[in-house]
Amino acid sequence: MNIKTCKDIVRERSSGLCEICGLARADTMHHRLTRKYGPWDPTNIVHLCGDGTRGCHGRITNTRNEYYDRGWLIRTWDQRTPAEIPFLHHAWGSVYLDALGDYHHREPEGTTMTDLNIVLHLIEHAERWQIKDKRFTYLSCNGLGMTLTLPHGEVGLFHQWVRELGGRTIVARRDLNHPGQLEASGTLVSGNRVSVLVELDRRLLIDAKMLGRVELTRVEQMARELNPETVPA
Repeated sequence: MNIKTCKDIVRERSSGLCEICGLARADTMHHRLTRKYGPWDPTNIVHLCGDGTRGCHGRITNTRNEYYDRGWLIRTWDQRTPAEIPFLHHAWGSVYLDALGDYHHREPEGTTMTDLNIVLHLIEHAERWQIKDKRFTYLSCNGLGMTLTLPHGEVGLFHQWVRELGGRTIVARRDLNHPGQLEASGTLVSGNRVSVLVELDRRLLIDAKMLGRVELTRVEQMARELNPETVPA
């Protein structure tokens, strides 16, 4: 793949936001596997804020072990390809990058004990939160965490699932390539990561001026406006 094509795919994938922090405009292309060894391919290139000395791009030039663990950097002796090494995204959690510019949560073959533990903890927390309606339309689960997709437009249900997540991060997306989306990620007391996603009319997000990271209070306000009965007083 030529460099221009690769950059175009990565820019479209990031929607112009830094793929590590999600807080700033993405300015530069970063090779997870150093440029000397790694290809110009969307599985190896991520869109980051800053440059070699500033922002997230500057931050990860300090090659700490945790940056390799998060897939932000790849060791030159790693026998896996970049497509086989997950990348910790600011909103989607641990994902795999493909050559077409998509993120994937891959499911392992069969059910693992880690999967079961995540589901059990989620059920336990749902009961503690007194969430009466636990509906979801899609469940993606792997050894690193779980993504729960709620029915279209269920912002009140999304708010209920999210409000007790520790270390939560909520991101609103409304670019032309996606429907309106709200996604939150956090960590259960078990240490397992869980992400909750709901799609909605992107016009609602535009009217609310919600883009990038948003506060839970803004989601609560939207939920009350759409359906007051879904948000506990």
